[in-house]
Amino acid sequence: MRTYQTLKAAILAASVSALVLSSTGSSFAQELGIDEAASETASELPAWPQEAADTSQHTSDGPLTAEQSRAARAGTMPTLKPGEYGTDRDNQNNRGTNTPDYDMDTYLYNTSTKSPIEFDVILPSGSTGRSGTLRLDVYDVDVAQGEVDIVYVNNVRVGTLNGRDSTWGVNIFTIAPGILRAGRNTVKVDIDTKNPKRGTWAVTINWGIIALAGGSANVAGINRCWVTPTTIKAGQPVNFFAELAETVSQVKVIVAGRTIYLTDPDGDKVWSTAWVPPVALKGRTYAFSMQAIKSGRLISTCPTLKITP
Repeated sequence: MRTYQTLKAAILAASVSALVLSSTGSSFAQELGIDEAASETASELPAWPQEAADTSQHTSDGPLTAEQSRAARAGTMPTLKPGEYGTDRDNQNNRGTNTPDYDMDTYLYNTSTKSPIEFDVILPSGSTGRSGTLRLDVYDVDVAQGEVDIVYVNNVRVGTLNGRDSTWGVNIFTIAPGILRAGRNTVKVDIDTKNPKRGTWAVTINWGIIALAGGSANVAGINRCWVTPTTIKAGQPVNFFAELAETVSQVKVIVAGRTIYLTDPDGDKVWSTAWVPPVALKGRTYAFSMQAIKSGRLISTCPTLKITP
């Protein structure tokens, strides 16, 4: 088996946190990376690494070997840059009800009830109508043997997967203006469209990243938001932080009908505040969000955080 080295980045990931509040205390549950994606036309596919020609004559994919199974689980989504949004966890299903059917990072044939592969990339306000790119990390695309997997963004075709037998690779697709929107953007991969429901060829999608064109127009948004300490008790303060790449006029948290304002007294673009959750909030669940405002306009929102029992 040959392995195609995926793209990697070494910058700070945008992240959010979950805060758990109970009668005895609360724990910082986890930090989540924001998702990303990119795009392609057939003429814009990155050059595949130069290797010996694939002389295999197989006419279909069989079950994964132990080695292939390990390879299919090995990929890691690159750190998201400003203006990039993506996911390596499934979050959508064929019915579009916003719940996962776990078809990402799975070796899937078109005979599976989970087929086609679909997932959502969440974009911030201000994304509607913008162009961009979609990047997909894919495994075992047998193009030389006739496999055709069609890629859609919001039901608009953006290209077909490229690749080799038993090989990982990153595909890049161009997303034209007018396709993307703020909120959920559904990426769909129709598997082996030349052999519908025959289970001839299978493919794996490990992660997807959408990068908005004109990244500088988006860097005013919140790059990272978090909550500390990791463990609190009702009646004790919790600290909110937001890291931004550009000067904004206001950052606030909305929780349980309350608005909590953050400040940046030293002008380093890291906003913060301390808040004491009322004892009355314990034992109940509240979703809250962090928002950045510039010139009276909402420009960025951190994904929802929660206080739970």
